[in-house]
Amino acid sequence: MNWLAFAAGISITVYGALVAGARPNLTQAGFLASLPHFVLAALQGAAPVRAIVDPHYLGWSFGLLQIERGWPVTVVAGTMFLAAMMCAWLALNARRGPIMYAVATFDAAVLLILGGPLVAIALTNPTSFKIQAGEYFTIPSIAGIILTATILILPLILTMAWALRRTGASDGVPEAA
Repeated sequence: MNWLAFAAGISITVYGALVAGARPNLTQAGFLASLPHFVLAALQGAAPVRAIVDPHYLGWSFGLLQIERGWPVTVVAGTMFLAAMMCAWLALNARRGPIMYAVATFDAAVLLILGGPLVAIALTNPTSFKIQAGEYFTIPSIAGIILTATILILPLILTMAWALRRTGASDGVPEAA
């Protein structure tokens, strides 16, 4: 099975439903803030299923998190997938108030889990870094560091700042019931 296509299909389907459901409240800023969460979810899209059905699956690695195949991967990667999609949904629906601390906290956790090791590797041994999505897709060393920083780290820093600004008083955007 092509697990990269599986992850893309699951992620695009869920994200598409979230965007469609958010149409009454959708803003450009909310859409842009949802994108890094979509990318993060897409990166986790296959692992929860593959970890329990593929006998050749070696395990899951995401920054500081390293897990052997099986149910632990399903739980951790599945939770990350759901949390990333929840954050995308909150951003797409232009939520305000204390709920946005959930988005900022999730972003901070991902930045710590992924960004910390990325900086350490970039400064000490950049050639040892690689992005591996299944056995058929690998982006090595400096290209992987630049790609990760560009599509995840920097956008999550910006989204975390955006979410923290939205924790305050409302500016006319209705709160969720």
